[in-house]
Amino acid sequence: SVRGRTIFTFQKGLDVIRRPVAEMHRVYDLETAKRQATRCLRCDTETGSAGYSRRTREHIHAMAKTGLNEIDKQQRILSARLRPRDNPFPPGRSAHLDDVVFMSAALTRLVIDPYREACSMGTKIGESLELELPFFFTGFDGAPPEVRQALFRSLKAGGCAYIGFQPPGEGVRWLQLLVDGDSEPHPEAGGLVYVMGNKFRAVKPERLYKGQLIGLAAAAPALAEAIPYALDNSFDFMLLNGTGDIADPWVELRQAPDLTVIRDAIKILRSLNMEEELSLLYYGGLRTGTDVAKVLAMNCNAGVFSAAMGIALGGVIENDRLQFSGKLSIEDLSAAGENWIKAASQEAAIIGRCTGKTNVHNLEPEDMRAITLSTSKDLGILLASGRGAREYF
Repeated sequence: SVRGRTIFTFQKGLDVIRRPVAEMHRVYDLETAKRQATRCLRCDTETGSAGYSRRTREHIHAMAKTGLNEIDKQQRILSARLRPRDNPFPPGRSAHLDDVVFMSAALTRLVIDPYREACSMGTKIGESLELELPFFFTGFDGAPPEVRQALFRSLKAGGCAYIGFQPPGEGVRWLQLLVDGDSEPHPEAGGLVYVMGNKFRAVKPERLYKGQLIGLAAAAPALAEAIPYALDNSFDFMLLNGTGDIADPWVELRQAPDLTVIRDAIKILRSLNMEEELSLLYYGGLRTGTDVAKVLAMNCNAGVFSAAMGIALGGVIENDRLQFSGKLSIEDLSAAGENWIKAASQEAAIIGRCTGKTNVHNLEPEDMRAITLSTSKDLGILLASGRGAREYF
C-alpha cells in the first residue's frame, strides 16, 4: 500500500543516516568527537538559514538515534519539525536598522571592479573638525578611570572623537555636552553641543574661540523648531538623538531607537533648501560599521557609538546598565578598543566598496532597501519588493 511504501522509505532513510553516524562513533575518540561537534555547532550558528538551523541539525541527530519501532518518538520529532517558528516581525515591532539591507553595485549602477579600489573614510564636521573615521563615542563620563583611559587611547589611535561632559585628554578631539545649569563651556572643547532632548528651547550659543563648533542635540519631536533655529543662528551641526536623552549613560540599553529623527531632519532641511548647511550626527542603537554605513547612506555625516564600545571594553549588562569588572589592564582594554574600531571601519568601508563607492560618504538611500513596513515608513526608504518613488530623500 501507499502507507506501507511511505513507512519503508522513511525507515530506509533512517538507515542511511545511521551508517555515517555509526562510522563517526567508531572512528573518533570522545575528545575528538567533542571537538568535531563543537566545530559543527559553530558552523551551523554562523551559517544558518531559514531552511537549515541548529535546531534542524539537532532534529537530524535525534532522528538518527531512534529505533525502527519507536513510532511515537518518530512522530514527536516529525511534529516538532512541522511546527512553524514564531513570527520574527510581530505587530507593533519597532523599526530597526537590522531591517535595512544594502544592494550590490551590480543592481544599482554599471560599475567595473569598484571593490578593487580603496574606500575613503575621512570625515569633516563643520569647517574645523576633521577625523579619519566617521565615528564618535559617548557615555563614558562615569566609567572607571582605566576604562576611560583605554577608550581615549583607542580613539586617538583610530582617529575618532568623543562626545561628553568631561575632557578626554590623550589628544582626543572632543565635543562637549552642555545642559542648562549643569555645565559651562570648556576652552579645550572642539565643539559645544547644547542638549535639548524632546522639547525645544532657545539657547544662547557662545564660541570661546574662532573655529569652535556649536551644535544642537535634539530628538524627533523638537526638530521642527530646532533645525530652523540652528540655521538662523549659524550652528555647525545637529546631533540627531534617537534615544531621547544622550546625557543619560547607556540609555540605548533601555529603549529602541527612534529612527524617524533621521527622516524628519532630512525632510525639514530639504523643505528649507538647506540640506548641506548642517552636518548631521546620529546617536541611537548603533553597534557595527554596517550600522554607521546605513546612517551615512541616509545623509548623515557620522555615527555615535556608546553601549557597543562599552561591551567591547569588557562591560557586562546588569539592570539595563554596563558594569565593568576592573580585571583587565589598561593595555588589554586599549587593544580591545583599537581592534573593535578597526573592525568597524573595515566593515563600513567594504559596504561602500560593494556598492560601487570610493568614498563611504557617497553612500545614498538608493543603495538600500527595507524588509519591514515599519522600517520603510520610519526611514522613508523603499521596501525590498517596492518600486515606488522616494518621498523624503
